[in-house]
Amino acid sequence: MFQRFVLTSVVFFIACGVAFSQLPVTPTGDPQVSGKVSSEGQPLSNVTISFSGGPQAVTDSSGRYTVRVKKNYTGSVSAFLAGFSFAPAARTLRDLNADLADQDFTGINSGNSATLFALPQLAFGDGWYTALYFSNTTNSAVSVPVNFIGDNGAPLSVPLIGFGSAFHGTVNLNPGSTVVLEAPNMEGLAQGWVETALPPGVVCYAVFRLSRQGRADQEAVVPLTPESSQAADLIYDDTSLTTAVSLVNPSSQQVVVTVVVYGSDGAQIGSSQVTLAARSKQAVVLKSLPGLADAVGKRGWAAFSVPNGAISVLGLRFGGEAFTSIPVTHR
Repeated sequence: MFQRFVLTSVVFFIACGVAFSQLPVTPTGDPQVSGKVSSEGQPLSNVTISFSGGPQAVTDSSGRYTVRVKKNYTGSVSAFLAGFSFAPAARTLRDLNADLADQDFTGINSGNSATLFALPQLAFGDGWYTALYFSNTTNSAVSVPVNFIGDNGAPLSVPLIGFGSAFHGTVNLNPGSTVVLEAPNMEGLAQGWVETALPPGVVCYAVFRLSRQGRADQEAVVPLTPESSQAADLIYDDTSLTTAVSLVNPSSQQVVVTVVVYGSDGAQIGSSQVTLAARSKQAVVLKSLPGLADAVGKRGWAAFSVPNGAISVLGLRFGGEAFTSIPVTHR
């Protein structure tokens, strides 16, 4: 029950407010394309693609650009999208051989100065609800792309209150406005994570709510985490509580997360490793990881790191019927 309480963890956004659009985000600007490229009628912005050989398509999918390389393609592909952020280590796509199947490489439309953030845990149903708040503190209208991703890295359909089911969309914020997106409590639990790109002046956080019959609803405020870090630290306290973590690999490559746990005296008391496929997520109780059993009954801090790609970490603390988020320092 307690394990389920932790792993069921929390959800994310959607509803009412200004606007949430599932229409394609259409960038402006003159394309700079070499080679044989089709954009399915959508203009491309500051894109340079070079290759030789077979056909290739670049398509717009509501804020995410996908470069598709067809099988029987020979040569190399490089895509540099000014204002479009690919996951770490994916800016140069890679060489492909003629015997490979179709392959997609996807980056989020982040705007020229927007920063990619993750909500490392998204859960709705079976008592869980999540709201995501966006506020535009500037004097200009902005658009914020939002993508819902399952634990396995595939797109996740979320039944957004007031908008219907969506895998992705765009939050349109007028100057000074605020939008809340809600993923409702419903029958059956669904989990994943959320990716968004916040322009300067847009602030955002999430709220998790757990509803159980016979007791008052419990809520926790949850910050978003950056997608550009390869290390993160959090303080844990398992003396009479339980610490859970949600680990997201926002990159397009597999990563191995090394977790090192220290006691209150600074001595290392255990280490573990978690393998995450590209764009995938895993939520676990910290002390349940292999090699971390000695964290039971102790407090201290835990370090998370990857040698390549990136890692986004969310910490949650559970005690009795209450829970709260744990601040995580990404570096």
